[in-house]
Amino acid sequence: MLQPWMIVGDFNDFASLDERVGSSFDCMDRIIKFHEHWNRCNLMDAGYVCSKFTWTRHSQGRVTLQERLDRLLHNIELVDCFPNLRVVTLTRTYSDHNPILVNTDLELPVDKEKRPFRFEAAWMIHDDFNRIFSSAWDKKKNSLVDAVKETKRALIEYKESTFGNIFKRKKILMKQLQGI
Repeated sequence: MLQPWMIVGDFNDFASLDERVGSSFDCMDRIIKFHEHWNRCNLMDAGYVCSKFTWTRHSQGRVTLQERLDRLLHNIELVDCFPNLRVVTLTRTYSDHNPILVNTDLELPVDKEKRPFRFEAAWMIHDDFNRIFSSAWDKKKNSLVDAVKETKRALIEYKESTFGNIFKRKKILMKQLQGI
């Protein structure tokens, strides 16, 4: 295949002895077979940034086995499209797998006007919500379409001034947790 392509996910296998810690079981045949599958498809491993291990087994509150099971495999043509391609191992939260993030280092412009409006139910428990909603609705209550537009505008302003960018705040907190 001459088109750029990649496969990302849990391969449920590891590619070298240093990608497994906590077991003495001989697995060279497994590793060789895994590499044979890649080679047959002319694929290569993109590597990783941060933690090597993407899967952890816990037993009685202790880590008993760690492996790198999740990865990105790609062909050489993909490197031409994404020369700065990186795979970042993120912090695990609920699963026994760490999520992986494929970062292409492409900065895509975000058009705020085209983003869909999303109402957050959590806003309703905030003290100012009813006042802001009612005030915006009453300004244009003679036209349903205008009332909805005005309420949307007021709620977007309210969200930004009251809560800020919660996704940006979450990202900062996750980075701080990774540093712990």
